[in-house]
Amino acid sequence: MPGMASAQSQTLSSACYDNALYAYPAEISRYGADGTIERELNPALIDACSNGHGPACVRLAESHLLEEPNDIHIGYYAKACDAGCAMACMNQGVLTLMRSSTKEDRTTGREALQRGCDLDYGDSCRQLAYLIYLSEAGPHDYVSALSNFEKACDLGETHSCFRAATIYHHGDGVPADVAAAVHLYANACNGRSDQACTILGDMYANGEGTAQSDIVALHLYEGACRNDEADACKSAVLLRQKPEAIASDTAISLEHYSMACRQNLAEGCRQVGDAHEYGDGSSANPVEAAPNYQKGCDLGSGDSCHDLGILYYDGLLVVRDRTRARALFDMGCDLMSGASCYRFGQLMYLGVGGPMYQYKGLSKRRVACTLGYKEACDN
Repeated sequence: MPGMASAQSQTLSSACYDNALYAYPAEISRYGADGTIERELNPALIDACSNGHGPACVRLAESHLLEEPNDIHIGYYAKACDAGCAMACMNQGVLTLMRSSTKEDRTTGREALQRGCDLDYGDSCRQLAYLIYLSEAGPHDYVSALSNFEKACDLGETHSCFRAATIYHHGDGVPADVAAAVHLYANACNGRSDQACTILGDMYANGEGTAQSDIVALHLYEGACRNDEADACKSAVLLRQKPEAIASDTAISLEHYSMACRQNLAEGCRQVGDAHEYGDGSSANPVEAAPNYQKGCDLGSGDSCHDLGILYYDGLLVVRDRTRARALFDMGCDLMSGASCYRFGQLMYLGVGGPMYQYKGLSKRRVACTLGYKEACDN
């Protein structure tokens, strides 16, 4: 096919998809000998796949003409995997395991998942971890399962962070390590796992694996409660009956949130940034606002990205940089911050900090309204 490059030289994403391919139908129609219309896979795509072009193999594997899972379907994913498409390796592994319970298929499926994980595809690491943990393709190997859950967590798989945390927390097949559990629950909480936030709140409330802090615990409970996590709501009600949980001494609050930030809890970093920016706490330092917002943003707090974006937009405490502000609002919007979506939409609509996209700007405002940012709904 014209213009097709070697799949081996492509990036991970382009090893799986090539937008140019969508100009070529996956299936074509022709008249059969009896005059009826027959549909078949596009021979041009088949040739490209045979020559090692991963995106063509993926396009064929996703064709509606193929029934899932069958050998042809799995075979195209296997060829795409050979061409470096990690997602295809995972799909090959999962479909192979779904198709049969034979030892050979379990081995082949596990090997495909391992290849996807080796190519840094988080979901493949997660699937592999569960396969090992449940001993569905070999003997129990808790250490290997945990290692794969942790790698998937590092690659952004929130549920894997939670699963690794529970393994460390309860010593499930490995020595218990509550300090490691705290960090992993924090990662899962940053990824908006309300269950993880609630358990982490319990650990702060009880001083388990971390210094005791009713202030941080209450913050975690109330955040999860806003998302209808029933256990968090109950714990928040009980904790609010303790005066130390709602201390008015902002210096004490800053100390507690600083501890949470050091343990990689994104919202803790945001609270530290707020305290420094607005002068809350006896040790407040406005210069420290931006780096704490940056850390919170990097850890997955969309509101931290927003707050840092405001600093760059206004040139407060940092050099004014509206291009960076726009990029931060974009990042915050991706992290489900309604305020970020609203600001990003405004800048796109006006062409500030980057190209003008008025329709996309209005679209982002609608997203902000959907996320509960009232000002976006009023405009």
